[in-house]
Amino acid sequence: MDKVPVQGKKLEGILIYDERKDENVSSVFAQEGSQNVNTIFAQEGFLISDPQSKGMVLRLLNGSIHRFEPTTNKYQKIGFDTYDLKIELGKSIANIQKNLQEHEMSTNEIKEKIRKMKDQGEDTTSQQVELHKRYAVPFACIVFGLLGVPLGIQPRRSGRSYGFVFTILILLAYYISVIAFEMFAVRRVVPAFWAGWSPTFMFGGLGIYLLIKAANESPFKPAVWLIEGLDLLQKKWRKLSNDA
Repeated sequence: MDKVPVQGKKLEGILIYDERKDENVSSVFAQEGSQNVNTIFAQEGFLISDPQSKGMVLRLLNGSIHRFEPTTNKYQKIGFDTYDLKIELGKSIANIQKNLQEHEMSTNEIKEKIRKMKDQGEDTTSQQVELHKRYAVPFACIVFGLLGVPLGIQPRRSGRSYGFVFTILILLAYYISVIAFEMFAVRRVVPAFWAGWSPTFMFGGLGIYLLIKAANESPFKPAVWLIEGLDLLQKKWRKLSNDA
């Protein structure tokens, strides 16, 4: 549309690509093998709502309907002064909900889908994994907090802080574990519950362990080794740069 006013119902410069079957148009474009694809142009239009049918009508004014038939290689066109295009919101919303992926659904919608699939004897593993992930992922902020505090107070021998590096590595490890356990669940290696909660339990346990180490003023050796390795790589890089 070229123009959609903030106030009022009038629309201007309308272009519509309509793949629906319209009896009014089909009677004019009656062709064997027709694909019912129409391109509609209109100078202006109005939206008219119909609360009873839960639909709307787009009333188009001063336009034309175009169709190309690939089977006959013919182009057809009809003009109109007024043309009503029905928009059935109820069916449109139902189709959208039907085609939603699990990650686009609400928790209640996933539960309802699981119930229907079980009644039909279908496998619901992926849906159950998504449901458990919905419950587990919000705890990730607590897990990252448990990990961040002890790692943030690790000794810095070189006076540098590698907190950003630790953060990236932990995030990568967490989300790789989430994907890995989801794959295990789909292959029936682990139950759906553990696929959703295992990463949270694993990294949460690691965070508690690191807190205990920090409370005892005992350094976490892998973090120390990583810092020393990064320092060594940085020194070698500077040496190569100076030699060059």
